[in-house]
Amino acid sequence: MTDLVSRIAQKAHLDNSTVQQGLGALLSTIQKQVPGDTFAKISEAIPETVGLLSTFQQRTSQSNEGGGVLNLAGGLLGKDAGALGTLISQFSSAGFSVETAKSFIPIALSALKDRISPETMQQVDAALPGVSSLLAG
Repeated sequence: MTDLVSRIAQKAHLDNSTVQQGLGALLSTIQKQVPGDTFAKISEAIPETVGLLSTFQQRTSQSNEGGGVLNLAGGLLGKDAGALGTLISQFSSAGFSVETAKSFIPIALSALKDRISPETMQQVDAALPGVSSLLAG
């Protein structure tokens, strides 16, 4: 198991498999929201990216529960649901409860922040508006 997954699992008090799904959900959301060159920088800094995305996509292809959650997010959040709605949908597809996602996301983002440049992290933060309010609320 990779150091990234193990470190997050320990901090989040989750098993490695759950952390892999959560990282896949987070990276999938980021991939959908940032320009391709920004995501390429993330993939370079985090070599596990391809494997994490693959594992996550295998799970979501077997379970198609995200659509209803995305529609619910859109209804609750209105026209600004975009990235936040995608994030909610991805974590739902990964099997996360709202509470687990709320505790996992800051830990995962902190771990990513340790690996990617500050400029790239700023682009990620800008691409995920509303995440801070979700985590605080």
